[in-house]
Amino acid sequence: MNSRALALLFSLAPIYNNAASDEAIITPALQIIESNSQSTKVNTTNSEGLYSLDQENIQRFQESNGSLTEVLDTVPNVQFSDDHDSTESKISIKPASVSISGGRFYDNNFSINGMSNNSLLDPAGANTSDNAINDLSGHEQAIFLDIDQLESISIYDSNVPVEYGHFTGGVIDAQIRPPSYETKTGVSYYTTYSDWSDFHIIVNNDNDDDPTYETPQAPKYSKQRFKISHEQPINDDHSLRLSLNQTQSVTSELTYNQTKSISSNNTGLSLTHGYETDELFITNFFTYSPYQKSTFQKNVKGSDFQIEGGGFTANSKIEFYRGRQTHNVSLATSYSTNSRNAPAHFYNWKNSNSRQWGLDAGLSSSKEGGFGDLDKSQAELSGNWKVSIPIQHPNIKQWLYGGTLTQSMARFSRPQDTYIYSGATINTQVQCLGYTSDCVTNEQYFRERKIYPEDSAEVSLSQASIYSELEVNVSKLKTSLGVRLDYDNFLNNINIAWRTRGTYDWFDNNSLIIVGGINRYFSGPLLTYKLREAAKPFYQEYRGTTQNIVNDWEYDSETGDYRYDTTNVRTPYSDEITLSTKFKILEGATEIKAISRVNNDEFARTVTDKQDDGYRYYRLNNQGFSRYQSLSISWDRSNTYFSYGFNIFWSKTKSSNDSYDENVDAATNDEFVWYKNERRTLSEISQLRENFARPLIGSVYSFIPLGKQLSLSIKGRYKSRYTTVVKGSGETYTGIVDKNGTSYAEYLDNYEEKKQRATMLFDSTVRWLPSSQSDIALVSEIKNLTNTRTYSITDSEDGIEIGRSFWFGIDAKW
Repeated sequence: MNSRALALLFSLAPIYNNAASDEAIITPALQIIESNSQSTKVNTTNSEGLYSLDQENIQRFQESNGSLTEVLDTVPNVQFSDDHDSTESKISIKPASVSISGGRFYDNNFSINGMSNNSLLDPAGANTSDNAINDLSGHEQAIFLDIDQLESISIYDSNVPVEYGHFTGGVIDAQIRPPSYETKTGVSYYTTYSDWSDFHIIVNNDNDDDPTYETPQAPKYSKQRFKISHEQPINDDHSLRLSLNQTQSVTSELTYNQTKSISSNNTGLSLTHGYETDELFITNFFTYSPYQKSTFQKNVKGSDFQIEGGGFTANSKIEFYRGRQTHNVSLATSYSTNSRNAPAHFYNWKNSNSRQWGLDAGLSSSKEGGFGDLDKSQAELSGNWKVSIPIQHPNIKQWLYGGTLTQSMARFSRPQDTYIYSGATINTQVQCLGYTSDCVTNEQYFRERKIYPEDSAEVSLSQASIYSELEVNVSKLKTSLGVRLDYDNFLNNINIAWRTRGTYDWFDNNSLIIVGGINRYFSGPLLTYKLREAAKPFYQEYRGTTQNIVNDWEYDSETGDYRYDTTNVRTPYSDEITLSTKFKILEGATEIKAISRVNNDEFARTVTDKQDDGYRYYRLNNQGFSRYQSLSISWDRSNTYFSYGFNIFWSKTKSSNDSYDENVDAATNDEFVWYKNERRTLSEISQLRENFARPLIGSVYSFIPLGKQLSLSIKGRYKSRYTTVVKGSGETYTGIVDKNGTSYAEYLDNYEEKKQRATMLFDSTVRWLPSSQSDIALVSEIKNLTNTRTYSITDSEDGIEIGRSFWFGIDAKW
């Protein structure tokens, strides 16, 4: 019996009775437990655009990899990228990126107990290659938090309360679970292997005439997640929890015709302290969560390198009472890093007698080395104080006010010069005369090199916020009138945002609630550009030979180095109008919601010509914009016994650029592309793109106990088809063009339409407690239950798609 058959048998075995089993082994007939229900996810009388996932819902719909964002696919107006279902994404242990209410994935506010967990180190760099020369792959979250640490997750897609700022997408606030006042220990282990997965090999192109073509091969990989935790009371007021978790992924790739492993690890060591009295509640949380990846450059000799990320955060959440006032104080400090340890220099040799490892592998050159060490880090210290005061007035019910102070530091470092050698030239008479690393006597030498100089840059950021909100009720109308003021010393802007929302109880009995809101949200500061502005640019050198003796390296004055400029920019903002209605049907919470977002002054960049100082500049500007409209309907019914519901939403998005690293004007030649036999600006093309935005998204979910010791959860996700524009292959010659008195031949990158097909994918999890004498559960998670194509490979591409796959786990508590 093969491994997939065993996997399927394991997932279905609990359903069947076994007459020969021991009495302690319980395999009951299916029994659905019924109960009256109220939705724990949607508050039908609240004016906030809030979806709450409590601990039970998190446990019911979390995935085996322990990622925080994976549970968000049951929430309306949350979209995942098209590559979320790709094979590479399933192998990765990094949390998936999400877009909320049309915002870019790096425009969300990720919080832990209300305090920032946002990365300042190039949050838009999630797709940056591990092999980038002078940068590192980033992520929008500074720390990867294991989902088992959480008591609840609050997701805001609209009508966001005044205490949250620095976003133009949505808010994801993870609340840490206080330790129990009962002694508990838990151990769990989950794993998956490529042998437990089906793969679809997609070949759309005719490659019969290409002797070098190789059919795509299914990847080999394994992933594991291990967790152990212990919690106990210290006395009547204090309790502690100590938790250790680790997620690991190992995959292999072919390099120089040999298989080599790539491994990733994310470890989390956490300590949580709880203190509780009648008038004081404290949760102190500390976690150290390093991320490591060991990898290499494909078909490059001696290129092994390590990437390290993550860091630590310490967070204290305090709630206490003074008379009728409720005070909430949050204090946090954090440090995170993103670094690379790699060979210092890169050489692209010609194949020769002494440099023939490329030739042995059938390659046109012999490459070796790497792109040098890099280190990026951020440190942050912040505090927030929020006060709620009930007001004894016929119409004014509550006054809320507070403030936040944050001090941040970011640093970039390259500890030594890195040389990238190119232009290898064969010369059987060349004499190197002391140049031993970049020249081979009587064989070859390099004519060109780029130098990334030793560098260290450090920038700081101070942020301050104050906010206030008044709750005013008049008859059946309840309103919240708020204002928030933000300042930071990076952009030196004072940003005033209004937050206005309200509900109207149509029948005055909470059976039909009309919700409306008019709000403005300002984004957070983009500190990564400040780091780039302080960093040194690379430069280029060249050399030749004189009578077959290599010359010294000389500076190339025509390099046209690039630098960055961030002066005189405004803070991007989003103006929102939302209208919704909430009511109950079939004992579940129903919501129909419309959201309109107009995002202005978004960050983009302009590329200048060479300036008087000899540099070209990437200038940050506010020429970016985006628009978002959505209409959603959702229904949820959940309680302590079961959960089920659905949501479906239509959306329309228009955006000038994908990120702050894209140009939006036509100031320079490299902003033109070739599309549909026309010369078009990249700004026009960007407005045609849709990655996170599909016209129609839907999800359905259900958790049903099938007896006292058997449960089943199912999630289904639908994404409609759409057409987008992507960069194609090759270039098109458009003719001779003149710029600033200089004529040259223009070659433009080709862009083409890509049709993305609709998908409907289902996941399921079976949880079975085989023994009535202990709390030990066997878990089987089936991804892509129906083995459907994900269409992450388009109709014009060849590649691999992952089909049905299995996770297995064991979860023990005592």
